[in-house]
Amino acid sequence: MPRRWSPTAYAGRNSRYWWQAFSFTSRTLANALLAAKRRGVDVQVMADREQTYSGEASRIPDLAQAGIPVMLEVRYQSAHNKVMVIDAGTADAAVVTGSYNWTYAAQYKNAENVLILRHNPDIVNAYAANWRRHAPPRPCLTPSNEKPL
Repeated sequence: MPRRWSPTAYAGRNSRYWWQAFSFTSRTLANALLAAKRRGVDVQVMADREQTYSGEASRIPDLAQAGIPVMLEVRYQSAHNKVMVIDAGTADAAVVTGSYNWTYAAQYKNAENVLILRHNPDIVNAYAANWRRHAPPRPCLTPSNEKPL
């Protein structure tokens, strides 16, 4: 994967980010999402429950503490999705997917693949529908509870 690509490339000019993450340890990306939230972007994260609590490096609790809605997938052994749905339903909609975990290792150490799909509303709508199908009706991790409900 080219070193020039970064998931933060999209964090700044959109109105909605829906993330599905298996592992999320990237401080850079977490900071970009927090900054986007402060600018009024609708940031929501759905993550694998086990990975969220398996190590000290997980950024998921930080996002919840900052008020970003975080949903933890508990219906499957692994919520192995690695998807970013950006601005579904708009002309600028995009999907980013692939093997890429949102981690430092993925960015700098691993052999990864990333597919960026833009200007294809049918694909973006399919990924957005998948997001909605997996999302629980309310956040599981909130600023007032550091463990899931």
